[in-house]
Amino acid sequence: MRRRPGPKNDLGDVKFIFPNSNDIYLHDTPHDELFSQSKRGFSHGCVRVAEPIKLAEYLLRNKSGWDRTAILDTIAGRREKYITLPEKLPVYLVYFTAWVDENGKVNFRDDIYGHDKALAKEYFN
Repeated sequence: MRRRPGPKNDLGDVKFIFPNSNDIYLHDTPHDELFSQSKRGFSHGCVRVAEPIKLAEYLLRNKSGWDRTAILDTIAGRREKYITLPEKLPVYLVYFTAWVDENGKVNFRDDIYGHDKALAKEYFN
């Protein structure tokens, strides 16, 4: 079951599909307020994009007929449209639960996907 394109779609106006074994994709959101939350696991594994139109413009920069106006007009039409890129583009998703800030302080966040536990078992058992 899929929700049709439109203002009530939780994936927002644009979804970026790329091949991967986990069926993860990048997507817009009608809920921009979520970007200010410290908890970020609202997308169930997929990745919300803060500026999806800019990303679409970049990805389609070498595809004839797909400037900003064409992208916005397509979105306004509220009909599903698949566009294949003319060339493959590598996508790297990186998941961090710990990092060092600009002051040298180590920061930790909850591992909502359980990857740290699996890694600890692999490395330390």
